[in-house]
Amino acid sequence: MERIYSYGRRDRPRDNRVLHRADPERVGEIYHGPDGEVRGPSVEKRGDRGTDQGCRRQDQSLQGLRRGVAMTSNLMMALLFTLPHEGGYTNHPADPGGATNKGITQRVYDEYRKSKGLIPFDVLSISQNDIHEIYETKYWNPSKAEDMPLTVGVVHFDTAVNLGLGQAAKLLQRVLNVPDDGIIGSVTMAVLDAWDEDVIAKQYIDKREQFYKDLAKNKPQFGVFLKGWLNRCADLRKYIKNI
Repeated sequence: MERIYSYGRRDRPRDNRVLHRADPERVGEIYHGPDGEVRGPSVEKRGDRGTDQGCRRQDQSLQGLRRGVAMTSNLMMALLFTLPHEGGYTNHPADPGGATNKGITQRVYDEYRKSKGLIPFDVLSISQNDIHEIYETKYWNPSKAEDMPLTVGVVHFDTAVNLGLGQAAKLLQRVLNVPDDGIIGSVTMAVLDAWDEDVIAKQYIDKREQFYKDLAKNKPQFGVFLKGWLNRCADLRKYIKNI
């Protein structure tokens, strides 16, 4: 019988372990942007994190994940952080992505449905199954997060969702002092495996925070999102300490 491991660190198996399967359910909207294009975090609408409300939102996300499609334990842990921070439906005038739900833009959802031979559908009514499949196929798998130690994988996945796959890869490569070509290949993974995961994760979040500050300075139209971005980074630091 397959053992379901606790969420320790060094002794964690890095193969795909399926935790659950479930029927699709309707959820609120999500939002992302194209690779390399920053989106304002929906956490801005929810105020400060760390409150009872924030805990309830994570509990609700956990319930949704338990009823969702099959996924690996590492992906589930990553989504437990990312989904509450992506929040529900938003259509912020400063966000070039337009209508977004759970971090998924209407454009991304239209492309996903087209790839399956389906007609366009309002992102407001996106199903839990579609949410998980989009995150897994467009962010988790391409980012190589499953091949990384859990803490680094969680940070890398969340960065890819918020900043795009290419920018996330570049930030990680700068932490590791390897060429920042934006492609996670054998060289990047070899150096990553030789480093301590907690050191990588901490420095990765440091660079992400600086990226946001520089972005808000150079592109003032994004300044409205800076507090939310930095709050998200602070929450991420706390989250990876407990997984």
